[in-house]
Amino acid sequence: QGNLISYTRKAEEIEEVLEHPFLDLIKKVNPLISRFDLWDGTQSWLELTGNAYWYVFKNNLGVPQELWPLPPQYMKVIGSREKIVAGYVYQRAVEKIPFENEEIIHFKFFNPSGSLYGVGPLSAVMDSYIDDKNIRAFESNLMKNQGRPEAVLQAKEAISDVDFKRIKERWRGNKESKIGGTLVLENGLEYKPITFTPREMNYVVGRKLNREEIAAAFGVPMSKLTTEAVNLANAYVGEHQYMQDTIEPRLRRIEETINEKLMPMYDENLFVAYD
Repeated sequence: QGNLISYTRKAEEIEEVLEHPFLDLIKKVNPLISRFDLWDGTQSWLELTGNAYWYVFKNNLGVPQELWPLPPQYMKVIGSREKIVAGYVYQRAVEKIPFENEEIIHFKFFNPSGSLYGVGPLSAVMDSYIDDKNIRAFESNLMKNQGRPEAVLQAKEAISDVDFKRIKERWRGNKESKIGGTLVLENGLEYKPITFTPREMNYVVGRKLNREEIAAAFGVPMSKLTTEAVNLANAYVGEHQYMQDTIEPRLRRIEETINEKLMPMYDENLFVAYD
């Protein structure tokens, strides 16, 4: 594999190590979380923020003993002219916890605007995400009848404030008494339902477009999200593309970061590689 050339080009023989403190560390990350939690949290933070951080806790011999993933929203990279990255600070409220550069493993997506922090796929589709969220809220309000009234009672002539309040109370009482019951209107009132306009119906189409844009940013083929125009052949193609173009680069990012930051704490000749 091209990404492992620096580790393999000078090697006369490569041996797979099946028992090692690093493998034990990955199996038992720390007293609170499991290995699955570590990978799940790391990748979720990367997708959402473009950054993920591990704090490496070492024993008295300087060997990594525990890994603690830290929420990226509380982490700050401390820049330096001499080292570029001088260290890190974890801050919640007023409490600040400083870390040395060697104590933190920083996973990150590429950021065209700078090298201290990564940028996740969510940033590229934030407008679509907010738009989809607003459409969902609008539809929810319509379901609750809060977005607009479902109908109007139109009077042929002007009515007084007293009659308006009386009609309003009677109408509210009729609606709350029984769903689907018969409504009795006073003489001179006409019930006119409010229907959906073509513009409002376009929201359904808009949500599909948002879904496709968000899926594209995260590298997820539509064959994994919908059954529309999907058959066995293009489902297999979509799965292959997903593994090759989305999953594999993400595995390489994690693999190379571990090889660069964590494995030298054990031995310069050791490296990890996904199958």
